[in-house]
Order: sequence, then C-alpha cells, then structure tokens
Amino acid sequence: MLPTHKALLILACVVETAVSPQVLADYAYGEPSAYEQFLLEKINFTRTYPQKIAEQLQVKLLDNSRNGVQPLSFNAQLLADAESHSEEMLKQNYLSYINLRGENFTDRLKRIGYPYADATEAISKADSTLSLDKVQTIQNFNNDLFSSVETRENALLNPRFREVGLGLAFGNSEQQGNRFASALFCADFGVRSKNNPIILGVVYADNNHNQLYDIDEGRTDININVGFETSTRTAKAGGYGVEVEANKQYTLTFSHPDYGSVVKSVQVGDANVKIDVLMSEFSKATPQHCANFADGTLYLPCVEFNRQKLKAKLNIINVNPLQLQLQYLSQEGINPLAQCENFDTNSQSLDLNCVAIGTQNYSGKILLNTSHPGIPVFDVQSIRVKQ
Repeated sequence: MLPTHKALLILACVVETAVSPQVLADYAYGEPSAYEQFLLEKINFTRTYPQKIAEQLQVKLLDNSRNGVQPLSFNAQLLADAESHSEEMLKQNYLSYINLRGENFTDRLKRIGYPYADATEAISKADSTLSLDKVQTIQNFNNDLFSSVETRENALLNPRFREVGLGLAFGNSEQQGNRFASALFCADFGVRSKNNPIILGVVYADNNHNQLYDIDEGRTDININVGFETSTRTAKAGGYGVEVEANKQYTLTFSHPDYGSVVKSVQVGDANVKIDVLMSEFSKATPQHCANFADGTLYLPCVEFNRQKLKAKLNIINVNPLQLQLQYLSQEGINPLAQCENFDTNSQSLDLNCVAIGTQNYSGKILLNTSHPGIPVFDVQSIRVKQ
C-alpha cells in the first residue's frame, strides 16, 4: 500500500573552498544494510539513466539533467550520520534536518569531521495505516527525490557529488492518537575537499536472473586488490569503494577462497566509475547454464519451447507430492551464454540437466500436470545429485 502521508525537505547546499589533493589512504565505505545498498543501486541507476526514469515517472527534465552523472559511493561518515539522524527522527517522531541537539546538517558534518567542499541533505517520511512494504517504500523514496525539481537538481542528479550516506529506519509512530507504520529516510550527499575519483560497485548473486541487485543478493568478504597498492573487501551487503588517483588505468582482482577470482580492468578519468561483479563470473562459480533453486523458487535462465527461448520462474506450491507452479515467463534478458533446457511437447516434460541448490548441483525432471486447471503446474518426477 502506498503511504498515506509523505513529506520531503532539502537543506540548501553548503560550499567551502577546496584544498590541495592529499595522499590517498584506505577508503572507509561503511557497513550499509542490504536495504540501504539496494537504495544506492536505485539512486545510481537513476543518475546513470535519468531520461529513462523521467519517462517512467512522466517528469520533464531540465536540459542539463538529461545526461547521466557519475555514480555515488557510500562514505562511512556520511552513512553513520544519515543512519543516526533517521533513527532519531523515527524514535522521537519528528521530521527536520535540525536534530534534538539543535545541530543542523552542516553542524553535524563538522562534528563528525567530514571535510566537505559541497554537501546537501534530503529527508523524507512515509506513513501508512497498514504495513509498509520496504522494497516499495525504498522505490517511493527514490521517486520522490526525482519528482521534486529541487531535490533532483541539487542532490540526486548533482554531478559534483561523489559520496552519499543513506539512512533508512522502519518502525511505528503516533500522530494525533493514531498509530502508523512509518519509515524515515535521510540522504547526505557530499564531495570532500580531497576530491579524488572512487571505483565502486557491488558483488552479488543474481538469484532471480533480473540482472539487478536485490535484497540479500550481496556477497560479503570478497577480497579486492587494485594493482599492488590497495586492497579492500566487500561490505556485508556486497558493496565496496576504493579511492584512486584520476586519469589512470587500474586492474581489479576480486577473489575468495571458495569462489575463485575475477579480474576487471578500468580506465578512470576524473569521475567515479562503477564496476559490478556477478558471482557467476568467478572462476569456481556455478556454470552459467545451471538453473538455480533458492527460497522455494526455481529460476530457469533459458527454456526452449516451440523454437522460442524463454526464461522462467516456478514456485513450490506443494511438498508432498512436490509440485511447482509457473509464476513468470519472458523472452527478455536471455543470457546469450545460457544453455537452454528443451521442453518436450510430446511427453509434456522438461529435463533439468543442472540445478544449483546452494553449493551442490543436481539434475532432474518435471512433468506438466495436465489435470491441474489454470496456471501451469509441474510435478517433480526426479531429482538427484549431479555427478
């Protein structure tokens, strides 16, 4: 359900004179939650493809906002401030960029020691008399930022910003004796006086094969080496950031003892660069032609039916006997490297040559239940460990 009340505020930009570039040090990315990382992915998609989002929301962009701008990286200081402010606003039931200490946004930045050259803050609240869907609420927050000319131009699509802190707090609040499910959102956008580009991204398992990061798909503790000089690890939600010098070529090696490694090369100019890595790219990863079973859902990357290549999603609807019901079928986004399973129209069956369940691969067979009316249902005929 959409929230019954929303408010959006933004603090005017604050600017200070930049100082000379400093020597690069270890970059502090922070530990965003999976929901905060998910929101950052939404924001960076919007910053990369503003015209596409404008068409979806039927928003007319200013001429200088039509082109994409550099992606944002989490910054640990901004993240901690945004999270703290969101939590306080939720617990104390208020909406303001001035906290209960009387500190405004710039006061808070100075207290935490963030050396900003330019910064701004946006806050928002969503209330509902029913429960709030967290994923939809996050999407609504991103849409709110985009729909407001002030927040879109000064914050969301501001090309100057390199870093962000996103605070999301979910809980309950009371207004005039009525109880609401509430969500508080705080976004701190900034660029430091030490204005170096950042290589950033997320390492994730695309479990639902939508080619986008979703909640709980991120992979933590992936080692990242940048040349021979810098190393870091992915945060608990799968994100990472590495500050580098401008106008250089870099080689990134992503590695983990259980997954193997992936090597990426990138030319960095003056702007941030986003490099995402799928778990299927790792040298020890599950072969790309394998289907994937997770959380009661079977994802089929490619099924050939009547000479058409389709991807499909089936959910368990019965355990004894084991039955799967078709939930999704599409011709879009077929992986060109995927090995398609063939649906036999004569036997009304589908042989599954490879299904990844956790770290183990299986094979099996499902048969269309022709006696089941409505949406197609398949009976699982066999499943066995793949040798």
